[in-house]
Amino acid sequence: MRVTTALLSATALLSTTVSAAISIGTIAGTNGVTYNVAWTTGTSDPCNQDTKFLSTFPANPCGHSFQLGNDAGLTLEGCGGPLWINQNGRFKDNCVSAENLDKPCGSGSFWSGNLHKTFQCPG
Repeated sequence: MRVTTALLSATALLSTTVSAAISIGTIAGTNGVTYNVAWTTGTSDPCNQDTKFLSTFPANPCGHSFQLGNDAGLTLEGCGGPLWINQNGRFKDNCVSAENLDKPCGSGSFWSGNLHKTFQCPG
């Protein structure tokens, strides 16, 4: 019985995945175009190529599939109301207004312009 309990506990630990938080915001590009973007919070520089394009502002950023790290099939949902993230059509996380982050992305970065964070979706 102890072996079974130990195996069940180990299996539960292995099947639990911890996701990083997702940030949502805009980048006002030096080319005069503003982009709606998403990036993994705190694990990489949001000015690099890991930040994913959702749409050109002011177009709706919801419903566009993107991948962050190993998390594929992500979509931002709920534009026009409370936002949330789906993964492969299933609810993943609610998004909340975030403490604004304004960061310049220099000309040597993948994204060039001023980044503005507006929402965070806890992992």
